[in-house]
Amino acid sequence: MTLALPPDLIAFLESGVSLSAASRNRRLLPSVSRVLACKVEAENGRIQLWLARSHSEQLLRDCLDCDRIALVGSDPPTHRTWQIKGDNIAQCELAETDAQRVRQHVHEFAKVITTLEFAPSFGYALYQHQPDELVSISFVPRELFEQTPGPRAGQKVEP
Repeated sequence: MTLALPPDLIAFLESGVSLSAASRNRRLLPSVSRVLACKVEAENGRIQLWLARSHSEQLLRDCLDCDRIALVGSDPPTHRTWQIKGDNIAQCELAETDAQRVRQHVHEFAKVITTLEFAPSFGYALYQHQPDELVSISFVPRELFEQTPGPRAGQKVEP
């Protein structure tokens, strides 16, 4: 069963938050990569991610091999953080609008970190990639965890 994400969490994930994804191989060795942008598909609830192939080759191999992924979204100024675990991972065809979606997310992230007195160039450097190395995968969300530092950190959120 697909986990239905609440609208405020979808808006959070699609805003300028810091995004990363993790998986593991068959020997349980982890892989992790920065996620360039995220979209929750309204029609089926799948979460689509965009990554830079040069920074995520191991993660992509592990995701497609073990069919497990964890997405983490965190807001740098507030440390509000959510983790979504899922499966049923699929590679996605790139659309003409994908590069613009990634540019928009990177721009929003760069604006967010200026509130912490980081230069926007720091945000752009973190998300540095070549447009021709964009890849996309999607997955079905199955579990949601509160990860904001505090007494509820690590707790599973029941639907």
